[in-house]
Amino acid sequence: MHMFGYKCITYASLSSKLLMHNCERRVYMSESLEQLLAAYRHAVMMQIHLGKAIAEELKMMDIDLPIDTPYPPCLVTRHDLEGEVAYQFSYDGMLPLYFDRGGFTRERVMKEYQDAVRDYYFRATYEGFRAMAGHETIKPFGRAFVYVAHFFKDLGIRDLDNRNRSTLINALRNVGILCGDEWQRMTYMEKGFLDIKKQNHVSMFVTEEKNALKLIQFVEYKYKNGRLYRITSDEFFKNAKDSK
Repeated sequence: MHMFGYKCITYASLSSKLLMHNCERRVYMSESLEQLLAAYRHAVMMQIHLGKAIAEELKMMDIDLPIDTPYPPCLVTRHDLEGEVAYQFSYDGMLPLYFDRGGFTRERVMKEYQDAVRDYYFRATYEGFRAMAGHETIKPFGRAFVYVAHFFKDLGIRDLDNRNRSTLINALRNVGILCGDEWQRMTYMEKGFLDIKKQNHVSMFVTEEKNALKLIQFVEYKYKNGRLYRITSDEFFKNAKDSK
């Protein structure tokens, strides 16, 4: 009985120590992850600030571009889907992650981050759309189909559900190409692709919902046949300069 009881005490003590160790490990991992996420947010903010600095420098060059064109710019192109129109909005890099707000300090930090991401995509989308449309008045889609294609440089595991998709959708509303983002007026789909040139970028396609299958097949067919759904920022500005 004594030996049995002694063993029970030893096992209980060991289990308690293992439990405490696992808890401490989870706390450490949680703190480590939070530090990495904070570094990620800082990197995104730094990229946006550097983009603003580059855009200011480009304004001083002899380039035929709208004065408010951000860096990197959004390139907007029009596609013909057997007589139906679709628009493509192309952005450099991966779509930034979305973070929930929580707590006073965290909320302030997250608001600064989300505001910076939103402002960049709003301005880039607006200027790109304005450059494509010119003086043409483009009517919004009655019931739109929005197809977001994420192009990744490698086969690394990446979630699509925690990225700033709402920022892209709101940017479309801002330029007036959507009547609204309620379920009655918009259908949404996204998919990941391995980029041919191993570069990260995003293309958002928009058309009437009745053309959804045509648009998906169009993107898939062009991709399988080597279509590059991306033009680099350097190529964009070089083309603008050469067109003068």
